[in-house]
Amino acid sequence: MFYIDNFIHQLREMIYSRSTIKKYSSFLHHFESYLQSFGILDVKNVSENEVLAYLKEIKKKRISQAEYTAKVSRLKKYFQYLEDNEYIFISPLADYASPKYVKKSYPALSQEEI
Repeated sequence: MFYIDNFIHQLREMIYSRSTIKKYSSFLHHFESYLQSFGILDVKNVSENEVLAYLKEIKKKRISQAEYTAKVSRLKKYFQYLEDNEYIFISPLADYASPKYVKKSYPALSQEEI
């Protein structure tokens, strides 16, 4: 059992936007399908190795750094929910350092350039 619907319900209670909830739902169901294809049918059996393998797979799809960072953040939030609600003992991403997305900064124009 993956408790995705429970997690989505909590997001609704926290008044997340429909768009955000849809992104979480779609992404987590894709993650669930990926794990089930390897015979993992319960979130309690998910190890750090499986999660990192999944992240490696989605990175291969040549998504932007911003999108990759968002997906990692979604997984971390999901696993934190599972841990907080005692569905799992510890998050497989507990020691995983989230990638940082750095926006490109453009130099400011000087008064003379303006």
